Amino acid sequence: DLNQRWLQANLQMTQAAYVRFVDESDGLYFLAGREGDPHLPARVKESHDNVEPSAVSVLVDLQLRLWALGGDATLRAAAERTLKAVLPALQSSPRGHAFMVGVLDRALTPPLHVVLAGEPDSAGLKALQAALRSHFLPQLDIIAAKADGSLPLPDAAGSYTVKDGSATAYVCQGLACQPPVSSKEALLELIRTL
Repeated sequence: DLNQRWLQANLQMTQAAYVRFVDESDGLYFLAGREGDPHLPARVKESHDNVEPSAVSVLVDLQLRLWALGGDATLRAAAERTLKAVLPALQSSPRGHAFMVGVLDRALTPPLHVVLAGEPDSAGLKALQAALRSHFLPQLDIIAAKADGSLPLPDAAGSYTVKDGSATAYVCQGLACQPPVSSKEALLELIRTL
């Protein structure tokens, strides 16, 4: 679902989680908020991934994804600070931090995303989405441009408009985008070459 409200909700939740749970002394996150819970004897910080990723792993992954899409440097800085704090644990016990190892890979790799421009319910846009989703691309983020060609994040730059009246995809790695394409075959070929 490329509904832009989800992107805004993720940004708001990520920012709120940082304010409420971060330990400013080391960049790690408490499991209980700043107010604490009177029933808990201590505020604990946990970064181990188990069957499910830890909350801190998911939060750092979101910070990196939102930074890559919108350019908010404070999100990147917060993610890097947490990664530096958990690095000794990653080195000594990578199996206990499987998702966080993937997050570290995301932090060390130029971000890859595709911006889709076009009418949300058009066959062309749905075909581009389906082509992307038919492949395992865990480091790829997909975002929909607004009708005016801008991205729905406050610090995002660029203009991503429909070309030749067809749904259009912009494949971007880091801050550089390839020329726009409108066919699913051209889109997948661009992604293979990056």
